[in-house]
Amino acid sequence: MICQACVKTLTEHFLKRNGYSGRIHSQFRQAVNILLDDYDSLFTILPQGTPSVPDSLIISTAAFSRLALCRCDEEIIFSDNRLQMGDLIIDYGKTRNQNCRLTAGFRESGCRIIGSYRGEISGLAHLNESRRRLVEEKLRNLAKNHDFREVLPVIGYGDGLTPAADDAIVGILMVLQSLGVSYESFDGAEMKGLTTDVSLKYLINALRGNFSQRLLGLLEEDEVRLRQNISLLKEVGSSSGNDMLQGVIIALDNNYLRQE
Repeated sequence: MICQACVKTLTEHFLKRNGYSGRIHSQFRQAVNILLDDYDSLFTILPQGTPSVPDSLIISTAAFSRLALCRCDEEIIFSDNRLQMGDLIIDYGKTRNQNCRLTAGFRESGCRIIGSYRGEISGLAHLNESRRRLVEEKLRNLAKNHDFREVLPVIGYGDGLTPAADDAIVGILMVLQSLGVSYESFDGAEMKGLTTDVSLKYLINALRGNFSQRLLGLLEEDEVRLRQNISLLKEVGSSSGNDMLQGVIIALDNNYLRQE
């Protein structure tokens, strides 16, 4: 079976090499993650209708169903703008590459709108009180001092595939990098073993300035669409969207909005 990818979101880091091999890392109802040899984060395959994330392909629901039947130990080859697993081939050579890199900053009006949701979100709600206080302290330190090492002690705090602290950190990193702060010197090695492989993917990409379609939607200039995008972000995962939004608001409060 040969199919054409609907959307590709390939990062500069991924495109540095012409080919990869790997195996399925994990399979879920709306995502298949691939562990690539000699690559520091997971590659993700998503079904059509799902918002994109860094280093991902979105394919038809029929092709995704076929992919989901493959064994976890089956080899996957990326070569010549094609992904091949068994008799399934996904061609992405002619598919437009959707940008996932942060290229703009937050507008003042947008900051106020996002900040107005401060009392409506329940970010970090699943953490117990002592851990929540510690995480909030470390998040505020990152937002104020811009030093990523501030949050290393709390990476992995929370439940699920992307722990709450990690999601909030990703939100903060997006705001800080919109201000020109660079974290390219961090290669992710210090985070390995602290959190899940899935969460590590998003943390590594956030340090490189790459973010999901849902997070980038917060840069929308139109007020109506921005509010719609905030609602869509809040729906991500069981609590991930709220945790990311919590991080964004913490960073806005300590940077864009602190003079108000």
